[in-house]
Amino acid sequence: MPHICIDGHVHLHPCFLIEDVLHFGLHNIQAVEQAMQVSQITRFLLLTESAGENAFADLAAQATGQKPPPASFHIETTRESNTLYCTEATGVGIYVVGGRQIVTRERLEVLALGHAAPFLDGAPISEVLSQLAQQSCITVLPWGAGKWLGRRGQVVRQLVEAGTAIPFFLGDNGNRPFFWPLPKLFAAARLRGIRNLPGSDPLPFPGQEKKVGSFGVQLEGIIDPLRPFSSLCALLQNPETTLAPFGQPEQLFPFVKHQIAMQFRKKKPSPGPVAP
Repeated sequence: MPHICIDGHVHLHPCFLIEDVLHFGLHNIQAVEQAMQVSQITRFLLLTESAGENAFADLAAQATGQKPPPASFHIETTRESNTLYCTEATGVGIYVVGGRQIVTRERLEVLALGHAAPFLDGAPISEVLSQLAQQSCITVLPWGAGKWLGRRGQVVRQLVEAGTAIPFFLGDNGNRPFFWPLPKLFAAARLRGIRNLPGSDPLPFPGQEKKVGSFGVQLEGIIDPLRPFSSLCALLQNPETTLAPFGQPEQLFPFVKHQIAMQFRKKKPSPGPVAP
């Protein structure tokens, strides 16, 4: 059976060159392939753009010739407006799927994988989940350092305990340090049919693009090249599909350095809301 490797939490931060993101995403997943000793692989980067970010739209414009494409990649459209296929000069390619990272009223994050259109921040998480359940996307509640503690943690626990009335995944990510075990909530969620869809979650600092493709999940299945995201969704939503995470947690020094840097970043004045 062919294999599929997914990085389920990819940001295209302004400090990244898209060419670098594609390069590292492709080659990091190839390293996973070599470790697994498998040959038939379909690769995916699932984007999670924040409000006001439109890098996927720029990439789509490059695919249609409206903007110059990256020098070392050929970008093709598919029959899905949210999915592009990016091929390096070697002929090896990777699917890039548009998606959003939504900040809820509770200051929790929700990933809308495959939902490339803008989505306003600030609504209650129950409302966000209900809206996304009506869309053709994959919904993920991603782990973040400190974000599942206190009142916010209680909100996530309540959603997990409610089961799968509104379908969603939890999402581990490559910023969790090695000394921080996978939260017990993942095990409790699994008992209720809520599974783990992890991703690298590169932070908004130069050099973090090197993480793309290094943390994610692999599964077996066949992808329709005309409708790749739709066929991926069907596999992910099938309870019989085995999801096998890959990647190593973060080391101590980078974790501490980036957490401090993120706190300084949050203290900077906000430019204000961006209209969709």
